[in-house]
Amino acid sequence: MKRKIIIIVLAVLSGAAILGVGLWRAHVAGKSKSAHFVIVRDLSDSVLSGCDCTAALVKRAFADTHAGNGSTVTLTGTGDASSAGEPKLVMSVPVPATRNALEGRDAAGKLREKVIGDIKAECEKLKQTKVSPIFIAIKRAVEHLRASGCGKETGCTVYVQSDLEETGDVQIKAALNRTGTDKPPLPEPINNDGIGIVFSGIAETSGESAGTDGRKRNLTPAHNPQRADRIRTVWSALFTAPDQLTFEPYCGAK
Repeated sequence: MKRKIIIIVLAVLSGAAILGVGLWRAHVAGKSKSAHFVIVRDLSDSVLSGCDCTAALVKRAFADTHAGNGSTVTLTGTGDASSAGEPKLVMSVPVPATRNALEGRDAAGKLREKVIGDIKAECEKLKQTKVSPIFIAIKRAVEHLRASGCGKETGCTVYVQSDLEETGDVQIKAALNRTGTDKPPLPEPINNDGIGIVFSGIAETSGESAGTDGRKRNLTPAHNPQRADRIRTVWSALFTAPDQLTFEPYCGAK
């Protein structure tokens, strides 16, 4: 009789433990949110990095430790007069993941390579522009991530493929081109709290280009250490959480 009581007690405790673990997992799963990523491609003709860079950033997003089931990668391109300066949505895809153990890692890897190839193909269809409304493109990217549930501890990231030579916002352009120590006014900073911003390829810029008449035109002011520092200072002031910004001179070098 005593043995039966012990068995029953052990069974009850075991069941309670299993139930507790199940409830804990359900609680954690309910609270955890999928990370999402946006890649903003600056389509200005002053930007030297191309679709190989874009593909490298997609691959980087796929490999992010925060990426999992339900995660997405969205590619946008900076706008022009045809879109009133608003960025253009190119495509949005779920991060490929292995659905079951039988598929194996190779299947997920091959699927990711295929998706990266598809995104690169769409990227190559994009037309170059002569303007760089970068700020509004980043603002829309952050808004998209907020709408997708991104916030603190979600690991969401915006990758910005650009030389950061803004032309769409007159205040930012003036701040980048200032020569004195004055601090011209800037737009209201973007609230990126909990969202990382990676500026990639900022040193890959073109100084001049030949027009249809054969004459060369300046695309970007000459870069020197002072302008490089100014670009970083100005853009850091355009976000509420500058500690979550990363500046990378060359795209795909990481």
